Amino acid sequence: MFPTTLTFPFGEMLVFTMLFPYLKNRNQAKKVGIIAMIVSGLNLMLLTIMNIAVLGTESLHRSAFPILTAVSYINIAGFIQRIDTLIIIIMVILVFLKIAIYFFCAVIGATDLFRVKQSKKLIYPVGIIIVVSSIIIAPDYILHINEGLKIVPYYLSLPLQIVIPILLLVTIWIKKK
Repeated sequence: MFPTTLTFPFGEMLVFTMLFPYLKNRNQAKKVGIIAMIVSGLNLMLLTIMNIAVLGTESLHRSAFPILTAVSYINIAGFIQRIDTLIIIIMVILVFLKIAIYFFCAVIGATDLFRVKQSKKLIYPVGIIIVVSSIIIAPDYILHINEGLKIVPYYLSLPLQIVIPILLLVTIWIKKK
């Protein structure tokens, strides 16, 4: 409970900080970011309320994908029903977009880390590392969820999202003095 409640809301911030230098209009980044956080928060809140209202708390905890379970109950006039296929298509598109953004940031990070002049040279190596790592680390969904809840928050999320940023902030404060 401890690290996930602290690190979960800020998981993507590391990725967004890597995208910040590529913005054309940096002045509007704060405004757009705040609006995006508000819209995302409202969306998550409404989905959670809907899932709890439709499924109840026990079914919600047991379901791997509660939104699919909740949507499977939709039946409007016996005509509009089983729209879970549409939800799956939307989820696949959104996951593809998220993976593409993460991959872009991984290539950019590797380009900066290894001081490579052209980031195109690292596309295939980074892609191969990601595919092989994903197969080795979690070969099935159950292990993926287990590692995501028990290992990642302590050994990846906490250092990357809390410890390193605090150390960088302290370093900046010391250099300014």
